[in-house]
Amino acid sequence: MNAPRRGGRRPSAGKDLRTVARRSGRVVGASATAPGRRPSTTVESLGDRVDASTAYLCFARCVAAQAPHVVADLSSTTFMDRAGYGALMSARAVIEHRGGSFELRGAGGQPSRLLRLISSPG
Repeated sequence: MNAPRRGGRRPSAGKDLRTVARRSGRVVGASATAPGRRPSTTVESLGDRVDASTAYLCFARCVAAQAPHVVADLSSTTFMDRAGYGALMSARAVIEHRGGSFELRGAGGQPSRLLRLISSPG
């Protein structure tokens, strides 16, 4: 595994990587699991738009999560279109195929209305 980079350079061998990572805004080992074990849940914040221009990025972020349970956080999302919805459902299919679970959380406003409209029967 590569060490976190800071300004394009690797930290020197004498520095504690966790200290360097915190100063750079990244958190190393943010989960409460023991070292060497994968966290059981990963929460991916998807940003303000989940649409055709960001669909693949949202899909990739959800699928790349190593935890068996992936939560897509839509609390900061203000717009979602059909391509974004399709990307999330494709991510769900991939995650469930490998034995995990997928959950959408925090949708409000237009994304919430779209999800209700698409998921309602008839």
